[in-house]
Amino acid sequence: MTLAVILRRTIICGIFLTPFIPLIVANDFFFPFITGKNFTFRVIVEAIATLWVALALIDVTARPRRSVLLWATGAFVLSILVSAVVGENFHKSFFSNFERMEGWLGLAHMGAFFLVTTSVMQGEKIWRWFWNTSLAVSVVVGIYCVFQLAGLAEIHQGGTRIDATLGNATYLAVYMLFHVFIALLALARWTNGNKLLQLAYAAIAVFDAVLIFYSATRGSMLGLAGGLMLAGLVMVIWGKGLEKLRMAGAAMFIVVILAAGFLYMVKDSDYVKNHEIFGRLTSLSLSEGATRFTVWSMAIQGVMERPIFGWGQENFNYIFNKYYKASMYGQEPWFDRAHNVIMDWLVAGGIVGIVLYLSLYVIVIWYLFRPGSPFDVVEKALLIGLLAAHAFHNLFVFDQLVSYMFFFLILGYITTRAIPQNSIGTPVSSSTAQAALAGSVVLGALVFYFATAQNIYATRTIIEAIRPQESVTNPGTEDISINLANFKLVANHGGIGRQEIREQLVDFANRKAATPGYDQVVVTELVQLARDSFADEITKNPDDARLRIFMGAFLRGIGDTQGAQENLARASELSPEKQAIMFERGILELNAGNVQGAVDWFKKAYESEPNFEQARVFYAALAIRIKDFELADSLLMPHFGTRTPDDQYILQAYLDIGDLESALGILKGRLEKNPNSAQAHIDYALGLYKSRRDVEAVIELRKAIEIEPQFKAQGEAFIKEVEAGTAPR
Repeated sequence: MTLAVILRRTIICGIFLTPFIPLIVANDFFFPFITGKNFTFRVIVEAIATLWVALALIDVTARPRRSVLLWATGAFVLSILVSAVVGENFHKSFFSNFERMEGWLGLAHMGAFFLVTTSVMQGEKIWRWFWNTSLAVSVVVGIYCVFQLAGLAEIHQGGTRIDATLGNATYLAVYMLFHVFIALLALARWTNGNKLLQLAYAAIAVFDAVLIFYSATRGSMLGLAGGLMLAGLVMVIWGKGLEKLRMAGAAMFIVVILAAGFLYMVKDSDYVKNHEIFGRLTSLSLSEGATRFTVWSMAIQGVMERPIFGWGQENFNYIFNKYYKASMYGQEPWFDRAHNVIMDWLVAGGIVGIVLYLSLYVIVIWYLFRPGSPFDVVEKALLIGLLAAHAFHNLFVFDQLVSYMFFFLILGYITTRAIPQNSIGTPVSSSTAQAALAGSVVLGALVFYFATAQNIYATRTIIEAIRPQESVTNPGTEDISINLANFKLVANHGGIGRQEIREQLVDFANRKAATPGYDQVVVTELVQLARDSFADEITKNPDDARLRIFMGAFLRGIGDTQGAQENLARASELSPEKQAIMFERGILELNAGNVQGAVDWFKKAYESEPNFEQARVFYAALAIRIKDFELADSLLMPHFGTRTPDDQYILQAYLDIGDLESALGILKGRLEKNPNSAQAHIDYALGLYKSRRDVEAVIELRKAIEIEPQFKAQGEAFIKEVEAGTAPR
């Protein structure tokens, strides 16, 4: 067996491993559903790319096809690198973080994967085997979904939206979306009249489509419907002379229309409105999409600032913070995506980036429909339907590793079918090839070490740094010196997720510093490490409002009022309407004894968006603490209808000023709403005891014991103390 054959077969084996990536969940990694898959993909790509360099030298048929799509892909990858260099935060644009694992490094791996795949995967037969492998894996993923639906496996996001080994219902949906069309493609081309195969492919298509429904991902469901309609339309228009095919296409189009129409007609029925998935699907409205429209408008404002090459990948947060609207109080506080793939690439790569990205669609559609295209009408219909379904899905979300991977695999499949092998040149000598292989292996090993291995080490170490560690010398007790040692190993990590690691360090240090009982020498060193590393992060990225508010809250917690004020003031400049910053500044002023300053900040947060209940509650709680009951009532009564709503912040405010009557009102109301809650009885009992109503307190404690027998020993011990008058009030 020649070296070329060995290399080619090894590379193909590596490519055939990629369909199994969706099954990987690395529980010992930070963000286990993301990092395990991404690192596996990168290791595979680095390995096959290393071997491909040598193969291409000795086998001209393994050299890249000269195709417009390959040039466009290369130009797109290069333009996004330029965007990273001229963008806001090069480090983040290049490396990304553990939660997303994209950045230019991820895109470069995807580009290399496309290059190697289109160079080595030649002929429809090998693609047929590849797609069959992937379809089989989709069935395995689907079986896991069935276990989730049956309650035999955990749904990782909670609720009823299945997510399988993808860890996210949206990620699962787009994965299944690809496989519905791949199964239909297989049904149309690769059965050769075999009834069993036809049944198998049809069953997989239906099975995967049903799982999209149970993922309750509206973008994917609508994308599937739209893709099937477009496929049917293509069959009708391009199926001249093939009447059965045209009839099938028309039927596909009409069935989707009728199904949508029927669902619209019954959308107001109790069954549909109360059904978690049907109700979610039929609840689509422009008003519901208001948040997305706001975010997209923010993205446009950002693009106007940097129209040519954009802000670089992973830098949407700068735009989001700058143009944040107070009306977005109910959304997540730190958007890192516009949740629209067009907007995301427009922000990341500017006009240059988005034009090159969209050119990938244009070119591949041209391959499908140009004169002399090798694709029959059914193939054209299904592939264009798949591309349209994926594009529609991405209008409301964003791509991630699995969807990127299958998008580029589809592009690769179309390219290798549309462009015959046209590589030129002559093979090198055997000795030169062996030397090239050795050099390529060395280069690949370096790439693996610096781009992947160090980052794998970091994601494993950060898990050890944040999880509770048992003392070796004193079993059963927590030893945070082990956590500190692990944080020291990665606090100055220069690769993926540097900011994430430092945020985890600050959060950990803040919690431990506020909790008594730990070794103060270790706590002091932990706090100093957190402070130094986060200060370094801010020095590198001084205009990130998220970093500023993290640092401000941390410094407030450790008593550095001046440092906290400086960082929070800068955060306000960077994101003037973000209420979270106003809350922090109000708390800081209150802690410093500046009551009026605190009132001003909480008032500003409330008045920026009066519908924001948390801002109303915080402002009212402060009013209670300063005993401005008129102000407190004006905030609480119109909204809650009472001055004692069931809210923990209001309860604590009344307790802090010694207004036990009002506190008891809250606790009694909570108990009336939850009469079978042992904790509600316990809380009310404690309130009664503090109010010196001991007999009533004992009655409530006995009720708590009846409801929760495990509380019996603790409850009876406290009852004895109450009756003896020895319990602290």
